[in-house]
This record gives sequence, C-alpha cells and structure tokens, in this order.
Amino acid sequence: MFMLLKAIGIGLLVAVVCTVIITVGGGILAGGFGATDFVWIFFVSVVPILSACIALAKYAEKLKGSNRSGVIIALVIAFLTVTIAGSVTAPIVQSLQFGVHRVNVSGYVVWGPVYGVFLLPLSAPIAFMVLRLFVTGAPKKSFPQSQAR
Repeated sequence: MFMLLKAIGIGLLVAVVCTVIITVGGGILAGGFGATDFVWIFFVSVVPILSACIALAKYAEKLKGSNRSGVIIALVIAFLTVTIAGSVTAPIVQSLQFGVHRVNVSGYVVWGPVYGVFLLPLSAPIAFMVLRLFVTGAPKKSFPQSQAR
C-alpha cells in the first residue's frame, strides 16, 4: 500500500514537472503560449505517467540487483508512456477542448508510436531515474566522486 501511494505521489510530481517543462519550452519555441496550455498538457500526461510510475513501482520490487532488466523495463515503459499519451489521451483531451468532429483522431493514433520512438532519448532517462528511485530509495549519482589524495 505504501509503495502504491509513493508511486502515485512520484507520478503526480513527474507529471507536473514534465508538464511545466513542456509548456514553457514549447511556449518559448513557438513564440508564446496561452493560459490553458498547461491544463490540457497536464491532463494528457497525468494518466500515462501515473500508470507508468505504478508499473515501475511494481517491477522495482523484483529488480533489486538487476541493472540490465531495469534498463529494458525503463525503455519499454518510457515508450509506452509517450505512445499512450500521444495516441490515446491527447485525442480525448482535444475532443473535450474543441469537439469530437474537429479532432483528427487517426492522425494521433498513427503518429503516437512515432513520437514514442523519437522522444525515447528524453523519456527513457526520466523512466530510469524513477525506477532507480523506487529500487534504491534515492537517485543514484551520475558521476563518481573523485577521491583527493
């Protein structure tokens, strides 16, 4: 039960952080953003990210010593998270925002897996860091500490 609550808490935190990064970064690249951009991007990302965090928490109990399996699971979860966000939740949120008849659902479904593949270099490190957080309880340092003699 504690692991489930921890997974939901971490999932919400990751969803909010990723949403802020995407909204601000996209707004800067696009030359401005509206007041509702944060809300709909959060709704697109919250369900897949929460599901991914719960799945990673479930697998973390089995991966105490295996690093190779952790990398593979993090890659698969990262791909599935972006694919689900791009092909399932994005059309739902867009339909709620603009109406069902104004949304190209087939375009989202076709391009969702493509986004999953191309965004893997961005999403996989986040998934691996979340998995590492569940396995060890704290993020592992990327660079080894040099010992001064």
